[in-house]
Amino acid sequence: VGGWSWTNVAGAVYPVLTAGSLAPAESWENIAVEVENGLLGEKPTGDGSTVPYQIATAEQLAWFAKQINDGTLLSNADAILTGDLNLSGTNYVASGKLPWVPIGKDASHAYTGTFQSDIGSLKPYQIRELYVNTTGEAGLFGVVDSGGSITGVGLVDVSVTGETTGGVAGSLKGTAEVSRCYNRGSGSTAGEVTGTVSAGGIAGQMTGGAVIKDCYNMENVITGTGTSSCAGGIAGDGSGGTIANCYHASRIKGGIRSTGTAASIAGNGSVGTVVQCYSD
Repeated sequence: VGGWSWTNVAGAVYPVLTAGSLAPAESWENIAVEVENGLLGEKPTGDGSTVPYQIATAEQLAWFAKQINDGTLLSNADAILTGDLNLSGTNYVASGKLPWVPIGKDASHAYTGTFQSDIGSLKPYQIRELYVNTTGEAGLFGVVDSGGSITGVGLVDVSVTGETTGGVAGSLKGTAEVSRCYNRGSGSTAGEVTGTVSAGGIAGQMTGGAVIKDCYNMENVITGTGTSSCAGGIAGDGSGGTIANCYHASRIKGGIRSTGTAASIAGNGSVGTVVQCYSD
């Protein structure tokens, strides 16, 4: 993100290196570049294969996302979340939150690895204040395809806007699976998930044999804005997958609405499978 400059000083043999003010970052990708260049924090340990990348900071998660999206890492690189993170990025912007670019930002860069909280953790680690505003697949992950699995990740106070939109993932394809994850608002704030095509608390759309199991969505406002859009507490469009042992609750601040179809579990579940789920 810059901040250093060379200045010619009268009488000095060489220009003087001085630290200036940092320009606001445009997205977490700017932060990822500085991590890669060794100017901001450290890269995560691991190799993504025999040893999963150990993600301990928001900056390391941003690095991992950009490496996947740029194709520098294989799409099936594995990662483990080793602690709670905050993605507001307030240290890098003049105001508001720093936009996140989803891991597996589109179908051409779909994520197919394993991403999970440290198995030694008794509960999912939390990622707070995720902010995504894009025109495609939107969520912590954009597109997760066959072989990809997201396990034990908690989201709190998200603001996600896109076309196919979910808290955890915009689109789940093939045999992709999300398990033991949640998306919830905090005590004072409702999260927001908004999609022009589909919007869901966990995933925007499920196709093929995708699976969401053992997940919940709570106190989020889920909105489908397109004329034929669909919105659901767990999946906006769950017509191509299985949703099992999940629940949705929005008794205080949350809600589900769409100009097309809306439902507590899957906004469009016409040919999908919903097993042992409930809504409060």
